[in-house]
This record gives sequence, C-alpha cells and structure tokens, in this order.
Amino acid sequence: MPNGDDRVFVNVYAIYDEKARCYMSPFLAATDGLACRILSDVVRDPNTSLARYPEDYRLYEIGAFDQTHGELQSCLEAHGKNRLVACAVDFIKPQPRTPQLAVVGRGAEVPSADGAIPEDGGLII
Repeated sequence: MPNGDDRVFVNVYAIYDEKARCYMSPFLAATDGLACRILSDVVRDPNTSLARYPEDYRLYEIGAFDQTHGELQSCLEAHGKNRLVACAVDFIKPQPRTPQLAVVGRGAEVPSADGAIPEDGGLII
C-alpha cells in the first residue's frame, strides 16, 4: 500500500480458507517476507489445520494500517481486490524419495530409483 509523507504504514494480511470460504483474523507484518515467514511457521506445525490441509489456504494482503493516524486502508477500496501473496502449500517441504530396492537373481539387492528391474537383470556378480 502507498506510504504518505508523514504516515507510517504496516501491511495487514489475512489467510483465506477455501473450504470455509472466509478469511481468518487479520495480522500485521512490515513486509510480505515477514508475513510469509509467519504462514510458513503455522503450516509446518502439525497441530494446525493449515498443516493438515495446506491446499485450502492462501495468504492475502488485505490492506494497510496507518500507525500515525490510526486508519485502516483496504486493498479492496484502493485496488478493487485483495492481493494474493502466497499459497500455504508452497511452504510444504517435499519429502525426499527413498530409493526402492529391487530383488533380483539369487536375492541380491540392486538399488533402483523407480523400483524397476534393469534390462540386464540387475545381477551382481
């Protein structure tokens, strides 16, 4: 949101729940990066619904708070829509794939990235 000459603004963010079709309580953060860090912490906490259903949640900037004059400015009023900042699913770390072992020949184990047996039969001699 724009910053006036004598005004000090901080951004207002809210997480939107796609299933509930509503915004959660808003929170303040100085930058998108700090708001994303907050979202990331919540998404990584296994005790939250955001961690269990990250595909359902989106972080939006919904306005700005003028700390000098105590006024709220809405993104809807200023720009006609709230600004999408991030999706909760973006903060889920991909799980490393464990290589599968293919058992071939006389019980020898041959590492296989996709679990398939190599064309040569994968025999270890």
